[in-house]
Amino acid sequence: MVQLTPADATLADTEQVIRRFPFRIGRSAGNDCRIERSGVWDQHAVVELELGRPTLIACSSGTLLVNGETATRHILKSGDLVVVGSVRWFVSLTPAKQTTAAFPQAAFWLAFAALFAAQVFAIYRLTDQ
Repeated sequence: MVQLTPADATLADTEQVIRRFPFRIGRSAGNDCRIERSGVWDQHAVVELELGRPTLIACSSGTLLVNGETATRHILKSGDLVVVGSVRWFVSLTPAKQTTAAFPQAAFWLAFAALFAAQVFAIYRLTDQ
């Protein structure tokens, strides 16, 4: 999960938690994150997963600053400072919650035990004759 926390307390309404990709940022109503502030274009940027890593990509008309430098594409890391128009965000990456593997493991061991029991039964039946 990617979280964008505003660097300015006055922009608390711009905090974003990204759970699905691609995540579009801009002024227009079709974006996942709609920001109507100065310097933000209709289609400003998008966050996509590339090789399992969240990547911030500038759209054709939007410019981005990441850690004080202009960027068109940047792999996001915790602690990055991203500037989109007049909005500044700190990036934090939280680890994905690991789902429990108890059910698949139990199913495997039950199937294994059933196979073992079937083989023992088959051996018993063959030696009984």
